[in-house]
Amino acid sequence: MPECRRNLEQADQNVVTVACTVCTGTYWLMPRLAEFYAQHPDIVVRVVLTSTTPRFTAEVDLLIRYGAGDWPDGKSEPLFSERMIPLCSPKTIERLGSGNFLSSYPPSR
Repeated sequence: MPECRRNLEQADQNVVTVACTVCTGTYWLMPRLAEFYAQHPDIVVRVVLTSTTPRFTAEVDLLIRYGAGDWPDGKSEPLFSERMIPLCSPKTIERLGSGNFLSSYPPSR
């Protein structure tokens, strides 16, 4: 029997289901799973990807969401802070001018 199948069959109590957006799963969570498995070989992580804000269901143990963490449906812990910077192509600068056209937008908080 293949090793991963045996681990899944033996892991009845050690399966953790995480729901997150497609982008978070693809670019943040998945690249970190190999290291997690190396440190916790007895835990199987099942990832549920969604195109909307993830929600708790009967099968979901953990959520990864964007926001301030003030959701009423569970206890939240910050994973990381985020910094967003607007960028535009050189053609857009040519079209709109080299002035600071983004300065009129308030920074996100």
